[in-house]
Amino acid sequence: MCRDLNTPLDPSEIESAMNKLQQNSSSSKVNDTIELFEFKNWWLGKIVFQDGVGKKLTQVSSTGKNRLLQAKLARKQAEADAQLLANRIALLQQEEAKAWKKIQQTKVRATEILQTREDHERREQSKAEYRFQESEITRKAQETRFVQKQREKAKRQKSQAALIKDKQNQVRSVRQERRNNEIEMQRQKQADQERSKYNREVVRAHEENLRMKKQQDAAEKERHNQRVYDSRVNQEQKRTGSKENEVQMMERQEMELIQRLQNAQMLQKEAYEHLESALSGQAV
Repeated sequence: MCRDLNTPLDPSEIESAMNKLQQNSSSSKVNDTIELFEFKNWWLGKIVFQDGVGKKLTQVSSTGKNRLLQAKLARKQAEADAQLLANRIALLQQEEAKAWKKIQQTKVRATEILQTREDHERREQSKAEYRFQESEITRKAQETRFVQKQREKAKRQKSQAALIKDKQNQVRSVRQERRNNEIEMQRQKQADQERSKYNREVVRAHEENLRMKKQQDAAEKERHNQRVYDSRVNQEQKRTGSKENEVQMMERQEMELIQRLQNAQMLQKEAYEHLESALSGQAV
């Protein structure tokens, strides 16, 4: 899946990703099974973090004979970023469409359930009124005591359920905070590794430039080829600038889509709560 999303992983990265996803997954699931939302959370965290590091690798000095190579590399990096953003935008658009479809289906189902519940309540109310009118005084007293006991019991159950829910929320909050801390530590570690790698690359590039300068031809030949070389560099820089502008526009579009998807997911959550409320009322 990562290769299809234009971000292939080497064996060590695959092993690390699988370990992380299995640690975050529920213990009740079958081994080697990953939920879709777990993969999405890991994927979004990975590509957002690696984008920030990847941009640093393009900021190499443009002095000497390697400026053309650097310009080409910058253009290729910008094209890769554009393709990656296009894939992410398409994924976000698909998720947004699915969320809105589920919201509509949930609303229709909730409306049907509420209508059925109202009809059932009206019929039950009519029957109850008829039985109430024909019942005796003793029966009324017994029903009153029974209703009072049921209300007291329901009140106690509601209070106990609220306490249990508060404890569960506290446990989930602690777990989420611990998980966020672990993720932040892992990201910091990876950032340190990327910075060390970048520094080594800069040193090697500097040494290579010194070696290539010693092997250059006479100054007369350099002046003769300089005009052609500068022209090609300018063309590559113009193409790189155009592609970077396109990447910035796609990044803004991505942020808008993420916000829209979050709003859609909130509406979906409200619709599910509405549906659950309707189902609970029907069960009673």
